[in-house]
Amino acid sequence: MNKNANLPQMQDAEKGCVNIWIDEVVPCLKDNETGEIKETFVFRVESKACIKTFTQKNGWGIDWIKMPDDVEIYALVLKENNQIQGLVGIRKDDTVKAAYVYGFALNNQLLKHYIEVLGCSYLGCLHPYQFMLGIPAAQKLLEVYTYEWN
Repeated sequence: MNKNANLPQMQDAEKGCVNIWIDEVVPCLKDNETGEIKETFVFRVESKACIKTFTQKNGWGIDWIKMPDDVEIYALVLKENNQIQGLVGIRKDDTVKAAYVYGFALNNQLLKHYIEVLGCSYLGCLHPYQFMLGIPAAQKLLEVYTYEWN
């Protein structure tokens, strides 16, 4: 995609859009103050009770407790203190036969950032800021980013 392409503009933030600014791709998480790489693990959230306080009002973009039942929620957690650093909701799409990931960026600036930093592709079919992370771009992330499943 041409970085200078005109992408649609939207005025209001939308529910369920990705609103994460990725500074750089590092093996886990990086402490912005110290530069230290923090070890993480990922787990599937089996009980919504542990995410009831992760709300839009608290700065989490959406009320995670309201995720539909067909969406699997995973948490990225710091090993040192078990503190949740990020959540992602995944819905399996049986119509797609390969390991593609797609989502909706919160705004045009974030969409362009995902295209430049992560190698995402612009889709714009279901949403003006819809993006896709294809197999080659996902493979690059997997080569750098490490975490444990718990």
